[in-house]
Amino acid sequence: IHGLILGTNDLAKELGLRPPTTTTATTLSAEVAAAPVGSSNDTPPLLREGLMTSLQTAILAAKSHRKIVIDGVYNNFRDFRGFRRECIQGKEWGMDGKTLIHPNQTSDANEIYAPSAEEVEYARRVVACWEEEQRRRRRGGTDDVSANNKFSGVAVLEGMMIEQLHVDSARRLLTSNEEGCEKITEEV
Repeated sequence: IHGLILGTNDLAKELGLRPPTTTTATTLSAEVAAAPVGSSNDTPPLLREGLMTSLQTAILAAKSHRKIVIDGVYNNFRDFRGFRRECIQGKEWGMDGKTLIHPNQTSDANEIYAPSAEEVEYARRVVACWEEEQRRRRRGGTDDVSANNKFSGVAVLEGMMIEQLHVDSARRLLTSNEEGCEKITEEV
């Protein structure tokens, strides 16, 4: 098993949840379209709150086994705003991508799930800060470097504490970004 695709429609069926009707989805989309940007009505619920615990449990299980997680389809391929919001939510929950059902969903999914230039640059700074702190502590002879020569303390970057988990996450992002760039280069 290389990954997990989370089909929310199937999950809702298995949990006995009532799927949103076309009327409900249309009403919510119309409310969003009519609301001024930034108003509280601008972001109605994503209609998958009843799935949140199950989705997050599945994501946690997959990630604990170092598997990728792909979010299920967004059926209303004409609702660009709703699609973008669901992609953002999926990324925030830890999903790695989105199953697409229409070509017009590709650019938004790529934009949202691919690391931004800012995220890549920050990840580089996290790794560089961590490695510099390791070198500094080794030079100072502190006991924060374990027997296997691995730094076991914390570093500070821009006023934020950096721990091993942050560095691991930054390295995963950089590796993923480099592999994605290599694949694109190979395909061109």
